[in-house]
Amino acid sequence: MQNPIADARISRPVDGATHDPAALHQVDLDHGLELGGVSYRTIRLRQLSAGDIFDAQEASERVVETRSGLALVLSPSSFGRELLGRQVARLEDGEGRIHGGPLSRAELARLHPADLERLQARADALDAVAALSLAEAADARGRTDQGGGGAGRGHGLSGAAGGPDIPGGVRHATAPSLPHPAGVAPENGGEGR
Repeated sequence: MQNPIADARISRPVDGATHDPAALHQVDLDHGLELGGVSYRTIRLRQLSAGDIFDAQEASERVVETRSGLALVLSPSSFGRELLGRQVARLEDGEGRIHGGPLSRAELARLHPADLERLQARADALDAVAALSLAEAADARGRTDQGGGGAGRGHGLSGAAGGPDIPGGVRHATAPSLPHPAGVAPENGGEGR
């Protein structure tokens, strides 16, 4: 059986399809986001760095008491919100005013649900393109995803919104996809996947 993800390429678009990287980085808001008396209608995204992932993970950890003592847990939904906020490069109002990113949890919470859904979908698309680019680069170097996990795994950007690891479908990246230090378990009590 063929793996459609492994065979996907961004360098050979389907007939009639266009690949505009700039369009992936822009999210037009139907309802806008008001901050400081300015209504921003456009969000510009950027790709996440390893540092963004580490910082989001750290911000999403908390200590809880269990039957066997204290444990450090990571909330997948909190982790997703932290990643999404860090992926926002800036907000634009269409009249030259700019609000620099990232967005805080409180600022994300002020988005209309439809705008939040649009933002998440665009961030997911941007992450998918980045994953395909990594897979193409690995393929060009003669590597595949067979045997060792390969490109597109273990970087914290895999999965889809609403996946089994994310209650309520909050975000595409999940805590279990990242390595956990000894004694640290995902909030759901799983073993990482």
